[in-house]
Amino acid sequence: MKCNDTKLLLMDYLYEELDDASKRDLEQHLKTCADCAAESKSLQETHKLFATLPEIEPEERLIFSENPRKSWLKNLRFSLPQLSFARLGYAAGLAFLILVAVASLANMEVKYDQQGFALRMSLFPQKTQAITPEMQEVFVAKLREENQAVLASYLEQERLLNEKKLETMMVSYKQQLDRQRQYDMQLIGRGLDAVRESQNSQYQKLMRDVNFQRK
Repeated sequence: MKCNDTKLLLMDYLYEELDDASKRDLEQHLKTCADCAAESKSLQETHKLFATLPEIEPEERLIFSENPRKSWLKNLRFSLPQLSFARLGYAAGLAFLILVAVASLANMEVKYDQQGFALRMSLFPQKTQAITPEMQEVFVAKLREENQAVLASYLEQERLLNEKKLETMMVSYKQQLDRQRQYDMQLIGRGLDAVRESQNSQYQKLMRDVNFQRK
């Protein structure tokens, strides 16, 4: 696990929202990386400090609304492009060739002599048409080109679809990070405000005691 990946998981690790495998990998990395271990320790100490702060009742005009905390890592589902569509494309092409062959066998008559190869195939009697080797090569080449065109079109559609899915997931990932950052900053700001109010209260109490002793 790299340091960048570790730093992204520290918040979920702090709130115990990692799965067992990710937690085990992160803890193993913290044992070998002093910088990440120091950052994790600092984050835990800050969290403990906020936990020890007294709860301050807000004024009546202030309303705090907290959304349920969700792990952006669990919401991230990165689906990689699958390679199975290539096999599906080849299977579709093979099925097309088989379908053409089966259709050609209906009422087919074959004749071969010194003049060449003669083939007659249709549901109704037709004139016999001689097929030369050159015509066979042209027919096979045309089928091959059509099959390649169908396969290329299918692969291009799959590529565009995967790119669109990836773009959508990256936008969702960025939005999750932005919401997580805003939530953490609000939490830290509220904690600092509570510390300042507590210090001001203690200072005012101390000044009252000093003034009382002077009297």
